[in-house]
Amino acid sequence: MKKYRLNILLIVVLLIIWTIYQVFKPNPVNWEPTLINTDKNPYGTYILFHEAASLFPGQKISVSRLPVYNQLDDSTGQRYNYVLIAQSFSITNEEMQKLRNFAKSGNHIFIAAENISESFCDSLGLKINDKPNLQALKDSTFRFSNSRLNKGSFAIPSFAHKYFTIADSSLKITSILEDQQQRKVMVKIKIGEGSIILCSVPLMFSNWFVLREDMSPIPFKALSYLPADRPLVWDEYQKQGRLEDSNPLRAIWENKALTWAYFLSLTGILLVVVFETRRRRSMVPVVVPLKNTTLEFVRVIGLLHYEQRNYTDIARKKANYFLDRIRLHYYLPTQNTDHTFVVALSEKSGYDLRETEKLMDAITYARNALILTADDLIELNKSIETFTIKTKLKI
Repeated sequence: MKKYRLNILLIVVLLIIWTIYQVFKPNPVNWEPTLINTDKNPYGTYILFHEAASLFPGQKISVSRLPVYNQLDDSTGQRYNYVLIAQSFSITNEEMQKLRNFAKSGNHIFIAAENISESFCDSLGLKINDKPNLQALKDSTFRFSNSRLNKGSFAIPSFAHKYFTIADSSLKITSILEDQQQRKVMVKIKIGEGSIILCSVPLMFSNWFVLREDMSPIPFKALSYLPADRPLVWDEYQKQGRLEDSNPLRAIWENKALTWAYFLSLTGILLVVVFETRRRRSMVPVVVPLKNTTLEFVRVIGLLHYEQRNYTDIARKKANYFLDRIRLHYYLPTQNTDHTFVVALSEKSGYDLRETEKLMDAITYARNALILTADDLIELNKSIETFTIKTKLKI
């Protein structure tokens, strides 16, 4: 285990550095138009939601995470303002009827969305249309219809560029916001004792435009069409869904620092499990390496030949071994050791031609003679050793 301490320490240090970097590195700006009341990104509604208290002084402002039908059904009879700002708004027929009855009873509804269902607009005597603008991503210029609020035009980017037209002239529909061609993008429909306000440019309520000096009053002027003496219910169900999360780790997931601490703890536990629960190795026994008996073998063979005094056999084996080395080292065929072979060997080895001829004569004699004496073996050995020393041939 000791030899792994440095590696484990290095891994832990790198994990800590990486975690610190991930926690403190600047988050990239999210330009997605979420319009969520807790998002501080450019297209969230954090600022408007927290500044809404200035429009409704002394009134309770609450957040709804229930569907329209459930929220309106849970009302206690107290009249209030219902605000929904989202990219899209779509409800069922039952919710649509519930919404109309809610407005008839004296409540006020404010809906700002680029994509509003046609069935809902039809039920209010309106038609929603797309602007015939080929450059739809460019800014559009708007102004308030009320001359007391109309103090110049302003530009609001919109992705859908939709506007409302009145399909039922018998209804009490008032234009609040329109473009330069007098097409209505924000209208108020009087229903019973209450009203429904529809707006097709929800981005005007985002953080980006609330912070702009030339735009900051506009969203508040639009919301000022709601009565200030009513509590406000801010709908987040259309964007975030129900507030139902039974996950026991929900508090950890919602806090970035706790999330990193949780995963860092799991990583540390995993390292302990990997390095501490592995099989303990027993002591390795000392294995004595095998001895090199090559010299003893050579000595035994030498004594065997010495006892037998078979000089002829020794000379032939020595000559054949020498020719084998010549073949492997100089790549020369040794089947025929004629004059051509002698010249080739002399040129490749750099050995004197006359000495090479004497050497090959001794080799040929040793291979063909029937009986060789000790002197013959000695002369052959001297000739081979002289060649190997001068040519540095490995034997």
